Amino acid sequence: MAARKRKSNRGGTEKDLEQGAKRLRMELKRPVRLMDLPLGPLHLIFSKVPLESQKLLRNVSKEMRDEHTDFVLHHYKSFNHMLINNKGSDKVQHCIYKVVEEATNYLVHSGYVSCLLYNLALFFKGVNTVDVDNMQKLLHKCYHEIEWSPSEMLSGVAGRILLHRRRLVYMVTLLNLIRHFRSYRKVDSHMNLLHWQLHIELPGAHISANHDRNPGIKEADKLIDLMSLIAELLVYDLSDTSTGFHRFVDIGDSVYNYGLRRQKSGRGSRLDLKFTILAPLELRNLMEDALAGKVDKSTAVKCPLLDSFSIHLDLRNYGANWISNKRWQICVLPLF
Repeated sequence: MAARKRKSNRGGTEKDLEQGAKRLRMELKRPVRLMDLPLGPLHLIFSKVPLESQKLLRNVSKEMRDEHTDFVLHHYKSFNHMLINNKGSDKVQHCIYKVVEEATNYLVHSGYVSCLLYNLALFFKGVNTVDVDNMQKLLHKCYHEIEWSPSEMLSGVAGRILLHRRRLVYMVTLLNLIRHFRSYRKVDSHMNLLHWQLHIELPGAHISANHDRNPGIKEADKLIDLMSLIAELLVYDLSDTSTGFHRFVDIGDSVYNYGLRRQKSGRGSRLDLKFTILAPLELRNLMEDALAGKVDKSTAVKCPLLDSFSIHLDLRNYGANWISNKRWQICVLPLF
């Protein structure tokens, strides 16, 4: 009886071994997925993939996209820290690094990763490409790719939600850039019936626009043009390398006349920006905090679901007698 029992156990053991061997063979035949790898080797593989192909990696799966986002965010922070603390760069180059960070931080942490990081990496690939003119073109390209990305061009309610979110992040970014001007001044902030009136002044600056060759220019393009030009002016303002500058630039079919004129005495020229905003108190407080530098740059800018949200910007140039088009307007966000 005992002998039969031992035989039965031996048969069971052989069967278990055979099943174990079969499972092992099946596992060896199953291809290893990238996402099966530990994070260290996976991120190392990401770093070896050419920039042009990293966008393809993001389309493999949501899991892959999320992991790649974490990877590029980590490198974005490390990259900015390295550039801003680079003691070998001259003053203008150091200011370029600083302004690029201020002009992209909120966008990156709010989810607009793929458009920004690819372009930023190409821009900083060679030291010779780091100049103010290329920086302005870089930021314009980044903002344009975000605005006209197919994933952002949805219709109906979904499209309106995405538009509200983009415009809020743009506004936080723009106000964050403006607050870094050394002579920036918040002139007024008050409620006028349902609308919040925010009046900001940039002494010494001027930006005029001529859209005669492009009368059908989209309001979004005017906003993107303005943001990239404000960033360029900020570099010159922070670097303080000269008494000022004045130039013309063609962006698309539009012509912009902009610059800085420093004046030791008298009021001189100035750019006035008057925002008329219809938004709940929560968003008004957020934009006030952005202007005061109180919005955390390491977290996403959240936009609640809104029925009523609109932003209109009126720009006027004062004391700039050489400018013919002293006033222009941007409908940052229409009321649907």
